[in-house]
Amino acid sequence: MLISVTAPRKGLGQTVTAINIGAMITKILKNEQIIFVDINKYCKDIENYLSDAHFTKGLDDFINLHNSGLLSRDSFETCVKKLKFNIDIMAAHRFFEVTEDNIKALMEYANEIYKFAIIDTISGDNRTSEMFFEKSNAIIVVLNPIKSVVKLIDEIEGYKKHKERVIFVVNRYFEKYDYAKLEYQVTQIKKEIRDMGFDSPVFTLDFNLDLINECNYGSILNFVLGTRIEDVAYTFQMEKIVEYIFRKHTNYVLKEKVLKRKKSAAKRWVEMFKKYKLKLIRRYFMR
Repeated sequence: MLISVTAPRKGLGQTVTAINIGAMITKILKNEQIIFVDINKYCKDIENYLSDAHFTKGLDDFINLHNSGLLSRDSFETCVKKLKFNIDIMAAHRFFEVTEDNIKALMEYANEIYKFAIIDTISGDNRTSEMFFEKSNAIIVVLNPIKSVVKLIDEIEGYKKHKERVIFVVNRYFEKYDYAKLEYQVTQIKKEIRDMGFDSPVFTLDFNLDLINECNYGSILNFVLGTRIEDVAYTFQMEKIVEYIFRKHTNYVLKEKVLKRKKSAAKRWVEMFKKYKLKLIRRYFMR
């Protein structure tokens, strides 16, 4: 199954969201292999976040093999780097241009070897990204709760053309600051998206300073795959997004018992997290 992750412009947390979606998939589907493919030659963020090597093999190697008629399952596997947690990565290209034939071959091999391929696309209105949209089961569009960002949706034809597969994720979202509600709420964002002609779900991912620090420290996979209690609320929100993708946009079927068990476990963690926060608040005011 192919999931493309994109954004109306860069800097909205697209790559971090893509990585955490992939991490959550491996967490739910234990022992299933997935691959991240970075097609953004302008940023190469997947390589920056997940590889500590000076050079990581990737799309250039794949395109060279494919164009030379030397591509096979064995040679495909030389184009990826294997990480822990059943995750492989294919780094962004530097020299070759990605053609439609390259994409077709990439998807054939990725679908044969992996249960899920997560594509970190080029943000904005981009033809290469749109070629991947055409072959995707789901298209995740990452936004921020900023009016100018939400309005950019209406300018990108690729979203409109494939709107039945689009899912919006409002990243770095928070409703209140110092107990006062912010003006731009998710209900208003949903209304504006509907007015643009989209009947797509809109999920939120809370602003989380710890996640930003994990990006800086190079341990981003530990955020979803770790067990720190501070990360439970964000992880629960990410789990809801992934469950929706499974149900609505892929042929992969999750057993109802698994979903039910995971939901109840997540709820218990959220309750623990709330109690933990309450203890901290009480401690603070009782000084």
